[in-house]
Amino acid sequence: MKSDLHRYELDYSDRKENKIASGLIAVAWTIAICGVLGALYMLMRNAYSAFWTTLIVSLVVCAFLRGMAEIIRLLQAILAKLKV
Repeated sequence: MKSDLHRYELDYSDRKENKIASGLIAVAWTIAICGVLGALYMLMRNAYSAFWTTLIVSLVVCAFLRGMAEIIRLLQAILAKLKV
């Protein structure tokens, strides 16, 4: 898959270097799922402000961690291209 810069090929294989990025994505999905479930619990308790706060915070943290994983993969692709 090409990066946004269209100059570097991002490596999505599950090699040793990508364990950090894969771990970040797994943590991000876990936070998102737990956040949605927690938000639904708050909705059942009629705590609407807590519902929105929990939902938005969990999704923002998830997006941040996914972005960090993509940055790590992009930096690895740049480093691999410089080594060649």
